[in-house]
Amino acid sequence: MSRCQRWRTLLQLDGPPSRRTLFFLWIRRDGTMLPLLMPVDGVPVEPDRVALDDLAAAHATVAETEDADPGDLHLAMLLERHGPAGLDCSLHVGNGRTAVPVLPRRSWPVG
Repeated sequence: MSRCQRWRTLLQLDGPPSRRTLFFLWIRRDGTMLPLLMPVDGVPVEPDRVALDDLAAAHATVAETEDADPGDLHLAMLLERHGPAGLDCSLHVGNGRTAVPVLPRRSWPVG
């Protein structure tokens, strides 16, 4: 099952969203998912430092609950919101010293 199919199955996506929600789920190294799907409503358009710190803390808590190293769990996120799904965006993960692109932007303006 592809990642997109997995999200559709989990969230039963069947129409336009009624609100802006960010969903989190965790996947073990062996590809199995934890039995936890965490929705967060009211996600700001632009994340702030507090929100990112809260996300890191939630990841650490889930890893501790699973008796796992945080690096052994993959955090998957899905943002459900109004508008087209073909959003051209980028995603970086930072540890306070470096930022690594994990989803590069598909296109940049030619200048």
